Amino acid sequence: ITKAGAEMANYPFATIDPNVGMVEVPDKRLARIDEIVPAKKIVHTTFEFTDIAGIVKGASKGEGLGNKFLENIRQTDAIVHVVRAFDDDNITHVTGRVDPIDDIDTINLELVLADLDAAEKLFKDHDPLFEYNFNELDNYYNSSYNVDLEDEYLGFRRFRFNYYAVKALQARIYMYLGKKSEAYSGAMEVINAVDKKGSKMLDLAGAADINANHFALPSECILALSNSDIEDNIGTSTSSSNTTTVLYLTESQFEKDLFAGQSVAINNRVYLWNRTQDLQGNIKPKLKKYDQPESSSSTSLEVLSSQYQVIPLIRLSEMYLIAMESTTSLDEANRLYSIYMTARNVVAGPLTQETLTTEILREYRREFFGEGQMFYTYKRLGTKSMLWKTDREVTEEDYVVPLPSSEQKGN
Repeated sequence: ITKAGAEMANYPFATIDPNVGMVEVPDKRLARIDEIVPAKKIVHTTFEFTDIAGIVKGASKGEGLGNKFLENIRQTDAIVHVVRAFDDDNITHVTGRVDPIDDIDTINLELVLADLDAAEKLFKDHDPLFEYNFNELDNYYNSSYNVDLEDEYLGFRRFRFNYYAVKALQARIYMYLGKKSEAYSGAMEVINAVDKKGSKMLDLAGAADINANHFALPSECILALSNSDIEDNIGTSTSSSNTTTVLYLTESQFEKDLFAGQSVAINNRVYLWNRTQDLQGNIKPKLKKYDQPESSSSTSLEVLSSQYQVIPLIRLSEMYLIAMESTTSLDEANRLYSIYMTARNVVAGPLTQETLTTEILREYRREFFGEGQMFYTYKRLGTKSMLWKTDREVTEEDYVVPLPSSEQKGN
């Protein structure tokens, strides 16, 4: 690229068309092979490096040279970030400040948003969910549901990436970025989705799931995993056994903290917890969400995998909380809150803006216990005080998730 005469200029978007450089990769083994089996010519492999224009926030929507950048980068096999990490008042930066970590985050984020936009276009009108609803596709194998699919893989849509999972992910990402208008739009599209007969695509889970021991609330899952080894994977950490490795809360933590502001005698989410007395007569609430069998003589494999052995990734409840938080109308937020709480068997009165914020945070804690959303809610809000973390104030370092040990060493 150095020899290619790439333009260097002190203004944004100096690179419009990609600069391409070809680099030969010498390999001593070829010379040794040539000594044994002489060749007319030794051809070393080459790498083609493409210098692509920089990217700015909003590129996935065409900002800056966004469309051109994305078109060029899709032609590559790997991405190497080259970012600025030096100060010089004579050299401008497109954002007006030097922050290499932010530059890398911008590129990664815009690529994610662009991928989701592309996925949305691919799924639009082609996903079986435009023909059948989630429940019908969960039961595609049952002839009474009259579901006709070209491929069985198109069934169980909530366990495959699907159109509404794309919209839900977009809502989640935009909420994290503080783009509340876009977050509200995406969340409401999922909430208001209907099938071809005009019936709701998804309803908030309530007594039906709980009474059937479907404690992961699969009926409201937009995207989920099915894990046939769930019993072995979870072990005794959340089981109803009385072993010392079980994870539990104290009854005081359960009633006064997790269900703060709620009556444990009314809210049906209480039944997602095992609150039976142990051998010493103590009540130690344990989450039942993942305490599910690997097999059952009385339950079909299809039902077992789609209703019991479920690990939620995105649920409708999260869309309601996103919509409540991102709407500009307090009346609209209270309308959504009332629907949300009704599914929990709670009659909710109107909230002020301040109490609404408090209740949304409380709902993230109790609704998604054991799912992970609470961590990212804390991170998004820059929370310095977490429930039950009393040893010190939470810092930015606490929100950096460490790399798994398997990714710390090269293959």
